[in-house]
Amino acid sequence: MLNVGAIREGVVLDHIQAGKSMDIYRYLRLGELDCTVAIIKNAKSNKMGRKDIIKIEGPLDAIDLDVLGYIDHNITVNIIRDGKLLRVAVRGRKSGEFLELILSKPSAPKEGEKRPDEAAFWKSFSADEVRAYSKALGDHNEIHYTEKPVVSGFQIFESVMEEYPSDGMKISFHHPVFSGEEVYLMEKDQKIEGYTDQLCFVAVRS
Repeated sequence: MLNVGAIREGVVLDHIQAGKSMDIYRYLRLGELDCTVAIIKNAKSNKMGRKDIIKIEGPLDAIDLDVLGYIDHNITVNIIRDGKLLRVAVRGRKSGEFLELILSKPSAPKEGEKRPDEAAFWKSFSADEVRAYSKALGDHNEIHYTEKPVVSGFQIFESVMEEYPSDGMKISFHHPVFSGEEVYLMEKDQKIEGYTDQLCFVAVRS
């Protein structure tokens, strides 16, 4: 589990290939920014054996994260606000583009969050699909390996991107999707809502 330490606002670049952190430091020109930077080298990693981590505290407007894909496509970008992890971005296994997930605290079902009649059946994810995807992604969270695993947010995101190709997309999650559950979609202009029996995610195309 990533430890964001004392960072209140900033970004943590995780899963950097060991020895590559200084390359990223230079390419992102972090030395020119008014921010605090911590570099952790050769940290232990279940996924990679060894990895580097860069923690950046401060405004992120001046950082061009797109360059990361040319250096190391396995990097995970973690956005921190008020000391909490709010967004995670990784490169899609197929598209190569950054996929950004907005992490929302699951909310109790409310009137209006139930699946509307006009939502159309989209697909369901088998347990084997979920486990295989999570293993390939390097996500070892046990919730993706149970008898009825939770579908990875990145797996949902990539699947939505395949269904609705666009230049960019952001997605927020409100309720987990489990393997075997039927998922329904409803498109509203640039917004795509995903439901089981209730609202699970909202994707917005840019």
